[in-house]
Amino acid sequence: MRFAIETVCQVTSITALVLTVTAPAQAFSFNTSGAWDAIANPEVAYQTVGAENQIRWGTGVTSGIEGKSGLGFAGKSGTASFGTIFNLGTLRHFNNPIFGFVPTPIGLTLNLNFGGTLPVPAQTFLFNLAIDETNNALNPCPYSPNNAAGCSDKISFAATTSSNSFTVDQKVYTLELLGFSPTPNGTAVNEFISEENGINQAFLFGRVVETETSAAVPEPTAIAGVMLAGAGFRYLRRRQRRS
Repeated sequence: MRFAIETVCQVTSITALVLTVTAPAQAFSFNTSGAWDAIANPEVAYQTVGAENQIRWGTGVTSGIEGKSGLGFAGKSGTASFGTIFNLGTLRHFNNPIFGFVPTPIGLTLNLNFGGTLPVPAQTFLFNLAIDETNNALNPCPYSPNNAAGCSDKISFAATTSSNSFTVDQKVYTLELLGFSPTPNGTAVNEFISEENGINQAFLFGRVVETETSAAVPEPTAIAGVMLAGAGFRYLRRRQRRS
């Protein structure tokens, strides 16, 4: 019985070593940008202000594009690791009193460019944002908080995972959106409540997650782990024969 316990302990140690060798955390640098779907409607307009791409819609109480409601996205650069949450950029809602056409959902193409030595070309991910442009005469309003100008609107994800994927070291990854936060380091939630008659912003968070493992040739680290495990089992068998 003593030998059996010792054997299990040694096998467990070898297995832990294999996991350590085969699962390194990989960091990468990145920068993002965003583009809005083209919508063929005379009440929809587009503009770029600095680093922010905007889509604007409806007919405003005041004339011109600035009187319309809309969304703007400005990208971000930084560093992250696979599986960890990071800030993808800033989403702004131009919440003006309007009437007329409201596009929903709205497609946001998020461009993710990798830097450093990571052998991955720039990737594009399409996400749809649902817009609930509320009637300001509702009582009670469906969302809170609200202000004297009218009922708040809601922006949410129609889907959180893109169908696009890419491969790094025989592993397949995709980008997953986790939600919005009013602060750069806050907890992400799945909806963005925007008060009426103002420019409201939220930070967009996501992570690059492994979705499957390719059947390609194993990585050198994986091969090394298997060799270590095999050596350990041979050692245990030799000890068993001598006992």
